[in-house]
Amino acid sequence: MIEVIFKPLRYLAIKVEGGSKFKVDIVTPFVVGLIISLVFLYLKFKHQIDLFDNSSLIQSITGLVQTLPGFYIAALAAIATFPSTSMNNPMPEPTPYIKFPNNDDDLLNRRRFLCYMFAYLAYVSIVALFITSITIFMYGNGLLKVPSIIYYFTYFFVCLVIYFLLIQIVILTFVGLWYLGERIHINDPTDLNNPEES
Repeated sequence: MIEVIFKPLRYLAIKVEGGSKFKVDIVTPFVVGLIISLVFLYLKFKHQIDLFDNSSLIQSITGLVQTLPGFYIAALAAIATFPSTSMNNPMPEPTPYIKFPNNDDDLLNRRRFLCYMFAYLAYVSIVALFITSITIFMYGNGLLKVPSIIYYFTYFFVCLVIYFLLIQIVILTFVGLWYLGERIHINDPTDLNNPEES
């Protein structure tokens, strides 16, 4: 039963030929998060500017992340009940798929793909909120009494995790908004010339 808790992470198991999904899901958030974390490490080391010292920036991040799960769950409910036959057709190539243990590819329709995406976003936003809140509490109350080299390494690592998740949430939210605002109404390139909902 406990493994059900981690099922929303199956979104990361979805693959697309060419690797474009991996770049959007992992590579871009990691690179941007790494750059931001290095900047904050420099500010901490040289100017003692602490991201987690109850700054307005971290409070704004926490406030944003707090509001996101409700939006994602509402979007998930809307997608699951959206009355469109095109939502149940396989997505156009390159079609996202999940590989089964017997090496069969489960081709996803748009409804399942979006359900996976928004379930994952709700899950990750809750995780990011917990990580951010715990980090603010520990750093704000001086609970990390460790040698400076370990302190700075931990500070950098936590910044990287938080900003990786945050950038990933932002990018996937933009993708999800595009799907909900436009792409949800068409299923394949031939539908672009036919505005009628199938």
